[in-house]
Amino acid sequence: ALKRDSVSLYDERGTLSERMAQLFESAVKEMEPVFREVPSTGLSIGTLSHSTNESPVAMYESATFKDPGAVYLLNVAELESRSAVYLPSLVLGDLMPGRHLQQGSQFENPLLPLFRRLGSHDGFVKGWEVYALEVADSVSTTLTPSQRFGVRMRELAAACGVVVDTGIKSLGWS
Repeated sequence: ALKRDSVSLYDERGTLSERMAQLFESAVKEMEPVFREVPSTGLSIGTLSHSTNESPVAMYESATFKDPGAVYLLNVAELESRSAVYLPSLVLGDLMPGRHLQQGSQFENPLLPLFRRLGSHDGFVKGWEVYALEVADSVSTTLTPSQRFGVRMRELAAACGVVVDTGIKSLGWS
């Protein structure tokens, strides 16, 4: 039903990054009271220039001293077949209060050694993203039931990843 629902689909490639920016701004306003100091690290949202169905749905590039603004790029390949219910979960997990909040706070903290300010430990970052989804879902007053469904699907995908990763590394699954 979600796939057939025209309201849930984005068929205009140009509006996707604008919609994500609006969702990000809304999430920042709603989450700011929960996370007292929101990092000032800039963020630009755009689209992958050469995206395919095999490309990731989105890519996040952290800020560096050379380029102090983070970049979030979305895959627009076959966009008309993707449901928009997942967009808020991408914003919440990847941007605010997710990865962008965590990475920006880390980057701006002068008390951390340089390798911690610029580094990214995938286990910690992925854990923070899942935690951020739960926090946002708990405190959000603006998520619709279908958007909450998208959050649950993202949490489910993360849980499946933990099971598969453990099975491959510990149990020798192929």
